[in-house]
Amino acid sequence: MSSQCCEHQTCVKNVPIFRNLKEKEVHKISRLIEQRNFSSQEVIFQEGDPVGRMLILRKGRVKLVRFGEDGSEYLLDILL
Repeated sequence: MSSQCCEHQTCVKNVPIFRNLKEKEVHKISRLIEQRNFSSQEVIFQEGDPVGRMLILRKGRVKLVRFGEDGSEYLLDILL
């Protein structure tokens, strides 16, 4: 088993909704992981985008905002 696979399994186990999964299930999920790095201020997704994946934040923070009709930015949450 590669070190990256072990790292992905550890990542999966640290997500609350996956904590009670069996090892076999954790392994299946970890094989689906595509690790990505994002730059500061990079838009990860926008309201209305089709949902085709789940993101797991390992490091850093994500700011969730909504824009008003006048272009004003409203902070919804900051995920740590």
